This record gives sequence, C-alpha cells and structure tokens, in this order.
Amino acid sequence: MTRAALGERLGAWLPGAADEVTVLSIDGQWLKVLHASGGWRARTVTVVVALPVQGLGDAEIVTQLQAACQAKGFEPAGVLVANPAHLTTTRLFAVPSANWQEIHDIVELQAEKHTPYAKDEILSDFTIIDSDPSGYSRVMLIISHQDVVHRGIRIVEAMGWPLERVGFELEGLVAWFTATAGASKPPTLVVELDAQTTTLVVVQNGKPYFHRSVPFGASDLVAEAADAPNRLVTELRRSLEAFETEGLNIAVAEIMITGQVDRLPDLKDQVQNALELPVATAAPFERIAVSEPAAAEAQQARVSFASLAGLVSGTGAIDLTPTPLRLHRLFEQRARVLVALGCQLILGLVLVSAIIIGKAYRNERHHAWLSGEYQRTTPEAQAMEFDLKKLELVSRWVAARGQFLDAIVEVSRHSSDAIRLESLEFTRDDRVVVKGISSDMPKVYEMVTALKNSAWFAEVEAPRRMAKKRDGNEDITSFEVTCILKGADVT
Repeated sequence: MTRAALGERLGAWLPGAADEVTVLSIDGQWLKVLHASGGWRARTVTVVVALPVQGLGDAEIVTQLQAACQAKGFEPAGVLVANPAHLTTTRLFAVPSANWQEIHDIVELQAEKHTPYAKDEILSDFTIIDSDPSGYSRVMLIISHQDVVHRGIRIVEAMGWPLERVGFELEGLVAWFTATAGASKPPTLVVELDAQTTTLVVVQNGKPYFHRSVPFGASDLVAEAADAPNRLVTELRRSLEAFETEGLNIAVAEIMITGQVDRLPDLKDQVQNALELPVATAAPFERIAVSEPAAAEAQQARVSFASLAGLVSGTGAIDLTPTPLRLHRLFEQRARVLVALGCQLILGLVLVSAIIIGKAYRNERHHAWLSGEYQRTTPEAQAMEFDLKKLELVSRWVAARGQFLDAIVEVSRHSSDAIRLESLEFTRDDRVVVKGISSDMPKVYEMVTALKNSAWFAEVEAPRRMAKKRDGNEDITSFEVTCILKGADVT
C-alpha cells in the first residue's frame, strides 16, 4: 500500500462519521449483512440479514439477498465488505523500523513469504499497531486470496450497491471488544464463536497482539455437546501457549467469549475451571442499540455478528480493495469534486453576469432618462443662455455708461479755463476721445499728464493738434486726446 493509498483511505472512508453504515461478510457457509443508522455516538442496528449460502452460486445468493432486502425495505448508501478472518492470513510481528516507507518495504517481502500463492493472486495490507522507543514497530499484516475478496465485491456490485472499501473482520472484533469491555482492560483472549468457525485474538489497550482461527464453531460444538468443552479448551490452551512463545512479556489475564454463547450455557464455567482464568461472556450487541425486528432476526440467525457490530460502531485501517476498484472510486470522487466545482463556477459566472447585465440595464435606463431630460431642457437652457448674454450686454452697457460719466467728470476736473471741451466720444473698445479747443496748449499737456495719473485711465495718448485759427484777439488750437479706460484692451 502506497502513501497515496493510505491518504485516500483516511480521507475517503470514515464510517464512524457517516449517518448510515452497512457491513457485508460472506464465506462458504453464510452471508451476513448488518446495517446501522444514526451518529457514531448513538448508532442503532436496524437491519440484520443472515443467509445460508453453502453450495449456492453468485446468482442464487443475489436473488435471495434481493428478496430479503426487499422484504425489509432496505437500500444501503454504501457497503463495507468485511473479509472473513478465517479466510485471511494474519501475521503480527515486529520490524526494526519506525519509518512508514521502510516498514512498507519490509511488509512487502513478508507478504510473499507468508503465502503459497503468486504475488498477483493476493491482496495485502498492513497497519502499524504500535512503536517503541527502541525504534521497533509492531505490525499486523493481512493477506487474502483475490478470489475471496472478489466474491464479496461481486455480490455488492450485482446488488447495485456502491462499494466503500474491503475491510477485515478481525478489526471489527477488536473494536467490538474495546466498545464492550473498555480499552483499559488487561490483556484478554477474545473468543468469537460463529456458526462453523471460531476466531481468537489477544487484545490489550484496544490493539491486537495475537490471532488464530480454528475450523469449528458453535454449531459443531452443539452437535458434539459431550466433547464440546474439551475440544474448545484444547484450542484455547494451544492459543495461549502459542501466544507465550511470541516473547511479548504479556500474560493473558482473562477470557471473553462472544457469539453463539447462548447455545452452550455451561461453556463459561467449563472453560474457567479448565484454564483457571476468569471467563466472561457477552452478546454481540451487548453495548449497541438494536431495533426490535433486527434483534429478533439476529436471535434466529444462529451466527455471530460481533465482528460486524464492531465495524459498524468503529473504524478500520485495513483496506483490501483491489487497486483498479480503488482507482475507479478515486476517479469518481475526483469527478464529483470537479463537477461540483464546475457547477459552482458556472453559478458564479451566472451571478456575475446577472449583476453586470442588471447594472448595464440600469445604466441604459438612466442614459435614456438623461437623454429625455436633455431633450426636454435644451430649449429652456438655450433660451436662458440667450437671456444671460443679453443681461451681460446690458450689464456691460450700464457699466460702460458709468465709466463714461466718470471719465467726463475726471476730464472736466483736470481741464482749465484755457481749455474748452467740445465733445467726449465713448467708443466700443472702451476708449474716450476728448475733443476741444485751447488758447494755451501747455494747459492741454498739463491736463494730459493729470489724466495719465488718474485712476480711471490706463493710458492717455499725447494730444494731436487738429487745426489752429484766430478767434477775435487770440489764437486758439483745436486738439484731440484719446484716453483708454482701465480694463480696456490696449494691444
């Protein structure tokens, strides 16, 4: 398993967080389905299906399963296929590394050593149980033949159910024990009595340290009632001895039996007396809520649902999903993400377009309103502008008349008895032309000098003599003086 696969597993499948969880397990004898709904803190088993499938083909199994699910009105959102523990090779061992990639390489070699099948015929995965300060890690390696895994997958696909992943029943049994007895229990040998098989696992602090499957179950023990306790005790003793040889310095302190224990009422005392260890029993749904129809179905099933109940209520790290299916699922997830992202982008573009179109429509309406107002007010504005020009002309004319009067007063004030003014002409370019006669021209020059110093004139031209004539006993000269008013253009 690569880092990418591990990341996919952790991110893509979290049954403990789902509202609905469905687990399916199939071996040569039974097909079991367990469905639970509700949050992981308040999970309730609502559907239990147990079908005998010995000697049946896939088509017959699917037909029976469809009928059972139709009767219960059941359609799962996704299915976890739990690979049976007795059809899976499990190895728990220590490796001299704490690096994930190094452990992966070591496990790859171990997988080939621990199976008689070719590498392309098996599916394997591993999980790191714990690591110690010395740099060693304890690993659980899972190896299964592809035919075992693919059978469950074929059933799920034939039912039209979406596959979540392929997990491992043993992880479910460990999760069931932890949820039932608590993680702080001392090392315990957990025994699950199924119909035709028995699974044994040593659990400490919620982690498995030893596993073994034996090829008989509750149905076999019931059929051999007289020898049943001895047969089971023998296998339990062998398992305890084998665990002691592991050299883990862990001693089993008690035994927990689950599964079909109600079919063997004296089994607990017999095992306890034979092995001299405390023995407790617990029903598969000891700490899990079960609806009444599901409880009745489980009671009649004569199989154990402890492992499946653990997978329903907890999470798992093992994933035996074939690589092509895993990649297909990953591509589907990415496609869904891309489609969702594309829809969001399209929605965003639609919203932006709507905003732009709305703004353009409002601008167009405003422009049309402004155009109408312009057409309506243009004649009034033109008339007002014409009136303003007329007012300006009148104002200038009035101002000019005022300036002309001031100029007359100023010229009169600076004239003398020797000067007789004949006319003052006010021109359009703000010039005042003074015409008169004088018997003493120096007085005219004095007047011009005074006018130059006046505040009313910007410039005063030198007087021009027009004509000289005799008037009675004196000589007189006509003259013309041009004065430019202040503010006039003198260029």
